[in-house]
Amino acid sequence: MAQPAFPRGIPADPGMLAGWFRQQGIPLEHDELEELFLFETFLRRHVLPVPKGDVQCMLLWNEWVRTFRREQSGFPVLIREKEFQAAVTGRFATDISSNGARGLVYPGIRFVP
Repeated sequence: MAQPAFPRGIPADPGMLAGWFRQQGIPLEHDELEELFLFETFLRRHVLPVPKGDVQCMLLWNEWVRTFRREQSGFPVLIREKEFQAAVTGRFATDISSNGARGLVYPGIRFVP
């Protein structure tokens, strides 16, 4: 079963995001709640809105997976690549653009190591 798309303006609070999953009829286990908390922490620490700048989509996705794997075993269950893209574009009110040789980017945000 495909998960519903994330809404625009995803809540910053992991509890609110968990509530959104529950409203969609998607029950969450303890590990999945931890994943949502880790995802929210990742966005707060490593993604910064900037007026002029962009970050490669694959770089940001890769950093999310690396962050997840440092904290948990395995691969993210809820926040896969499509969910990640929807969450980033919704949260930061941006779209995915092509930037020539750099490939697909999120304009208006940057990655903070």
